[in-house]
Amino acid sequence: VEIVIDKHVLEKMVEHSRQVCGVDKSTGLQRPTNENLMETGGALAGYLKNDQYGRVWVHITKSFHQDPEVIGTKDRVVFDIDAQGNWLTRIHEEHLIHFGFWHSHPTYSPFQSDERFWGGGADVQATQLTCKAWWKLAMVIDPFPSEVEQGIDAVEIGAYKMVTPGAELSDLGEEEWTMGWRSASILVKGGRSIE
Repeated sequence: VEIVIDKHVLEKMVEHSRQVCGVDKSTGLQRPTNENLMETGGALAGYLKNDQYGRVWVHITKSFHQDPEVIGTKDRVVFDIDAQGNWLTRIHEEHLIHFGFWHSHPTYSPFQSDERFWGGGADVQATQLTCKAWWKLAMVIDPFPSEVEQGIDAVEIGAYKMVTPGAELSDLGEEEWTMGWRSASILVKGGRSIE
């Protein structure tokens, strides 16, 4: 396991993502209308830990996604410099390590969009730009996976790291160029393991 996230942190991220789309605890698990779909996100923070064998892993204990709240469009969210600065200041004040960012893909899976192949999103590019250190990551959540339609309270999570931390996408070889990121294994502490 490379990343452990506390269950309460994931629950806050999901709750926030659902509220941005107009779905909260009082309305149940209904899916949002197409007009209400909006991405959101924030910064991830916590501690570096190591196990009894000396392996180091990331422990996410907090998400900074409010004050200010950032709301995007149906298929894009941009963290402006003021929001990022505010979150980084608060992370520093709480003596935490900034691990990267998360954002939501409401109803359309936690994949990494790539502007080289799709005209839209640029998740791979954002990961490459902001997650150069080996402990940095990008997390994408879908707070409305298909299971929700069946009445199951679920979330899909993807955690991604750079293939070659510190490298520019243009520096990667032909094979790596098509995949500037890789999936990272994640465990929800207080929940179940997610592959």
